[in-house]
Amino acid sequence: MRLTGEAMHLQTVAPALSGPPVFAEPARLTDNPLVHGAFWTALELDVRTDGAALTTTFLGEHRGASSGPYPRDALEVLPSFHLVAERPLLAGAGVHVGVETGKLADYRPYCGLLIGNLELDVFRAHVRRGPWRLSVSNIADLAVGVGLGIDDGRDYVLALDDVDAGRGCRLDLRAGRFEYLRPGDVGETASDPAEPARTGTTAAAVLRPGRGFGVEAEFSRADRGAGAAVPDARSAWLARVRWSMESGRSRLRVAAERRVYEAAFNDGFFSWSGPVYRLDQVYPLRNTHRPFAQWPVYARYQGRTVRTWILEAEARQPLSGPLALVGQLDLNRLEADGEAPFTYPFYDAGVAWTAAPGLELLATGTNRAMNLDLGHQTLYLLKEPALMLSARWSYAW
Repeated sequence: MRLTGEAMHLQTVAPALSGPPVFAEPARLTDNPLVHGAFWTALELDVRTDGAALTTTFLGEHRGASSGPYPRDALEVLPSFHLVAERPLLAGAGVHVGVETGKLADYRPYCGLLIGNLELDVFRAHVRRGPWRLSVSNIADLAVGVGLGIDDGRDYVLALDDVDAGRGCRLDLRAGRFEYLRPGDVGETASDPAEPARTGTTAAAVLRPGRGFGVEAEFSRADRGAGAAVPDARSAWLARVRWSMESGRSRLRVAAERRVYEAAFNDGFFSWSGPVYRLDQVYPLRNTHRPFAQWPVYARYQGRTVRTWILEAEARQPLSGPLALVGQLDLNRLEADGEAPFTYPFYDAGVAWTAAPGLELLATGTNRAMNLDLGHQTLYLLKEPALMLSARWSYAW
């Protein structure tokens, strides 16, 4: 059993926003839970048996103390579950079958070029023998709350997991097909004629040389006919380098990444009429700390090639006694055809005080704010830094 949570208060009143025209429709920050003092807490119950594990989570949120202690429109309880099971299929042959279903906090069939950094409802079944694994996954309704022009998504993946690549290196290899249904493919919208599913091929590799280093690469190619404007520009790829270091209580993690989505690759993959988080869906408070990079951010630039450089860093340096310096950097430079390049330099840095085991109080300066005006969980960039006061707790028993 585990109890986690955070209370947050952004010390600012409707600050001005910064960003290119595509992200800055409102001139000032939409009325935001963090400005009013909000908190979330999650109770996780784990049950484990031979070959199976079930986690049930009850996430409770109070989305603004300014609304009073028990406001109907600012209180949320969001239940979820995650089930994993695997059993031998052929005794003595080393063949196992397994399933995984429920809400996955960060489902990534590959390295995150398409599906990644998103909280999704997924069903996945696999057959495994040694390091080889063949899986099929179904992702539910990406058009709802995710901002993609997709009803259901299916991934068929052949993986070779954690093999010895020599000289102390470990290697993961994955390749497969994707099939993403467009709205109307399953007859849910009678007024919208069915469109052919978007299909394509993806391959990825992850190399871990050790000493905190890691290298990741992913390449995806949509099948012909995916785009109309530039039918041959239908590839996307990423390359990422990671490094981490821990010494005592000091910690540093860095990741640098390059992504490219060619003009026709994202055609039709963005939902312009998706739900708005202030009206139809809940943007969970705990997701405000997620990285900016998500597929919907780039799919928004329909018919244009999008290139981005990403630098993410997280650091913690203890000071005297219970004090520590903490910081996060999420630097994103976007280059879209027909627009001047733009940089999102998100940061959150300040001082943390460990008030008691499992309880930490923080005072940080940040330019991150929840974006409640789009159909996917992304961020607004504040023109001026704001003071964030927060308390975080984590207990397990």
